[in-house]
Amino acid sequence: MSSYGTRDAAQNWKKAYSKVLLSHGLARGSATLCAFHHNTKDIDIIVQGDDFASLGCPENLHWLKAALAEHYGV
Repeated sequence: MSSYGTRDAAQNWKKAYSKVLLSHGLARGSATLCAFHHNTKDIDIIVQGDDFASLGCPENLHWLKAALAEHYGV
């Protein structure tokens, strides 16, 4: 547990969303730890704070939204 705005809060959030994305088959980028890619669904994601920017075809982005909704309010 962390207090909002503290360094450990940001690190704990990164661990939490990374665990969720990795569990759904996304791979972490090699250039930056906040980039992810799903090879089968051809989805790219960049995470900045609590903002997720995703690129992919609509049907695969709907899959991603449903996957994230299992864990977070989307």
